[in-house]
Amino acid sequence: MVLTFGEHARALLYNGLCRYDAALPYAESASARDELALAVWSLPELVEAAHRCGKSEQASEALERLSERTQAAGTDGRAASRHGRGP
Repeated sequence: MVLTFGEHARALLYNGLCRYDAALPYAESASARDELALAVWSLPELVEAAHRCGKSEQASEALERLSERTQAAGTDGRAASRHGRGP
């Protein structure tokens, strides 16, 4: 759990610094684990990093996983999208 949180934090930091290529492996790793909310928190970071690195298929798959998780939680995911970063 600590490792996943650290990877999520790095993905968040690197995306925030527009270093999407550096964020991508951390977002991939953190979102691949099935650890309560931590993996779900990393999915938006994976969507952003993959999309901005030109990996549209990976971004689409991560977005689909995020959509499935938010539906299972009884939310529609729109709240998360309102907090997204600009282009």
